[in-house]
Amino acid sequence: MPVYISEKLLIDLKKGNEEAFTLIFNVYFLRLCRFALTYVIDESTAKNIVQDVFIKLWETRQYINENKSILAYLLTITRNSCLDHLKHKLVEHKYQNQLLKDQSELELNYNALKRLEIDLLDYQEIEQIIEKTLRTLPPQCQHVFKLSRFDNLSNAEIAEKLDIGIKAVEANITRALVIFRKELKDYLTILILLNAV
Repeated sequence: MPVYISEKLLIDLKKGNEEAFTLIFNVYFLRLCRFALTYVIDESTAKNIVQDVFIKLWETRQYINENKSILAYLLTITRNSCLDHLKHKLVEHKYQNQLLKDQSELELNYNALKRLEIDLLDYQEIEQIIEKTLRTLPPQCQHVFKLSRFDNLSNAEIAEKLDIGIKAVEANITRALVIFRKELKDYLTILILLNAV
């Protein structure tokens, strides 16, 4: 401890003596700034941290142990403040990276949708093919498929409604899908988007 940071000076600080505080500030401010700058890189951030350290010193002055090194005490507070700052920056960067990732995904989705050309004629053609294909299905298969895809009933609800087993419902839907996918093979991209089959 430098000779001018005496035990008496620390006792005066504990009592709220502003001159004692100013002297300690002048002696250690730049040294603590250099210490903080080693870790936080940015000079203005380092100075802000050290200024906060001295505010904390003043606010907690009554707890100072005048028999121990004031520099060690200030370095500990500075270290902890730097750690808090770096932890915050890490969380912030993680959040920003997530935003960039989300933005990237949004741009990909936007460009993918932009490239996807859907012609109204495609829908009209699909509807005609669906109607035509539905008519070719066996009656029960047709009924099960309509209840599943058009009425949005679950397999269990269809089974109960038609008084058949769930396995029979699944078999009829699978049979219908095989036929539809064959008939609509040229429109699969649109069908996937529409969840039509």
